[in-house]
Amino acid sequence: MHVWKKRVPLDAVDGWTERLGALVEPGRIVLLERPDGRSPRLEVYVETEAEARALQRRCNGQVSEVRPESWQPAPTTAPGKPLSIGGRLLVTSREHELEPLRRAHPDKQVLCVPAAMAFGTGEHATTSMCLRLLLDVARKRRAEDWELLDLGMGSGILALAGKMFGAHQVLGLDNDPHAVRTAKENASLNGLASRQVRFARVELPDWRRKTNQVWPVVTANLFSELLIQLMPKIIEPVVAPGGDLILSGVLGTQAQAVVSAVKCAGFRLVTTKSRGRWRAFQCSKPEG
Repeated sequence: MHVWKKRVPLDAVDGWTERLGALVEPGRIVLLERPDGRSPRLEVYVETEAEARALQRRCNGQVSEVRPESWQPAPTTAPGKPLSIGGRLLVTSREHELEPLRRAHPDKQVLCVPAAMAFGTGEHATTSMCLRLLLDVARKRRAEDWELLDLGMGSGILALAGKMFGAHQVLGLDNDPHAVRTAKENASLNGLASRQVRFARVELPDWRRKTNQVWPVVTANLFSELLIQLMPKIIEPVVAPGGDLILSGVLGTQAQAVVSAVKCAGFRLVTTKSRGRWRAFQCSKPEG
């Protein structure tokens, strides 16, 4: 594992985040803000030194190796408070907490997504907002057999949560083979059957469905540029009439452009969530 890092002016963070989002998966980007208000640092975590050097050539900055012992939690790490979603789901990043949490909270679903540099565990604002919107949609569809498509699934957390919320079948897609492996490992860890939760590698801008299948619920936690690019030809066609679309990965400065793309594609904006500089949206597609 290697990290590229660069300090940027506070007023340039949004522009740099958008620029990096066009080069790497959003889940690989970390913003480290300073309490004294000085220039924050952007970091991008990648698998190889070659990837990090390629970023350095395009964006300057510094590159260093990240040794596993510097970020992997030790077995003796004190348990943290799990993320709670709507009183229905608990999310932990510590595998040893999975069974104890299940025993302590028999009335809730418990999901374990181990911490990894490239993928989130649910604590990032964009992911936690998506989880809460997904739970709202699942409650609305409680009496239905519904399916979920997760575009750019990363660790698979939204796909796995969707299954726990009641989705009959789930498909997650990502262009990163490491994401596919990680999502499959997380599904196995949580005891979710592969025949009901599937993950596949595709280049989303070039994805062509083999059938005309549509999904009642679609999630996409991607950067704004990609959401706007995918909206007319990839995202809109896969949402079933009357279906729900959940979007995030959107900075506040880019929200209006994403909302415009959503409305141009024929969706109705139902809910907007905000957390810090990030936004998430629940949209609906008209019947017929």
